[in-house]
Amino acid sequence: VSEWLDYWMNEIIRIKNEETTCYSYDQIIKSHINPAFGNVPLQDLKAMQVQKYLNSVGKEKNLSTSTVKKHYVLLKTAFNVAVKQDYLLANVIDKVEPPKVISREVEVYTFEQMQELFRAVEGEDIELLVKLAGYLGLRRGEYCGLKWENIDFENRFITIKETRTSAGNN
Repeated sequence: VSEWLDYWMNEIIRIKNEETTCYSYDQIIKSHINPAFGNVPLQDLKAMQVQKYLNSVGKEKNLSTSTVKKHYVLLKTAFNVAVKQDYLLANVIDKVEPPKVISREVEVYTFEQMQELFRAVEGEDIELLVKLAGYLGLRRGEYCGLKWENIDFENRFITIKETRTSAGNN
């Protein structure tokens, strides 16, 4: 399984996807899928193994149901390519029940909580970062991807053009 996922990532995914997608897939594969059944020969992987993995990974690793669904979609997509390329006769994931996504209610800071947070970081190195994220609702990758040319000081406007997933990667 791990050899197939390496091939799929390098020859299919990295060629046609953004770095953020590749980074996300890499993390799922390295942190979860490979430890669970990366050493299983692809042709020997059983639906029961994948089903047990999907049912347990959320609980054991405290992952949301939407994240577990991403694991399912990743495996289904990767194994569909294996079928198309005549490496597998059938996609074992077709025999697996997809995880049900349960929406969680999002908790946001109140005005008072935001003010308290801003006071707590006043004068600290991260003050500007926290205030940008707080006022504009920026995600980590969005504020890490900011460049000076994205800021129009005259018109007081910031354009989010790219994201950064880790140091040196756009």
